[in-house]
Amino acid sequence: MHDITETRTGDVQSMSRMYTTRDEKLAITDQTTDITLSAELRALWHEYEARQTLASQIVKDADNLDCELECVESTARGETFGRKIQKNIRTTIRDRLFTDSAKTLYDAIQTGDPLDWFVHGRGRHTHGDWKKA
Repeated sequence: MHDITETRTGDVQSMSRMYTTRDEKLAITDQTTDITLSAELRALWHEYEARQTLASQIVKDADNLDCELECVESTARGETFGRKIQKNIRTTIRDRLFTDSAKTLYDAIQTGDPLDWFVHGRGRHTHGDWKKA
């Protein structure tokens, strides 16, 4: 539900948001008109946007952590864009997290290796026919 309006408004990245106005309230209204659960879906969306409940805060934290992990993963693969934008927004993202557990995960993302599971996990090279004897 947290990104449902983006199917109509687009997922506008941070630079474009400086110049774009989106009408997400109109989008959620149009998306949920004439459906059985319209009131419930609109209530969930408004709850998320208000960020007053623990559930909405956890969902927003997860959304931010997902974006951060994507940047860290792209950097680990050798791309430079993630590293460039991380430098500018790293503390901003952490300060915007609501829960202590999200901050703990954020710190782990910064110090961990996002490719470790692939290099050391169960695979042909570690447990299969490519494993050195």
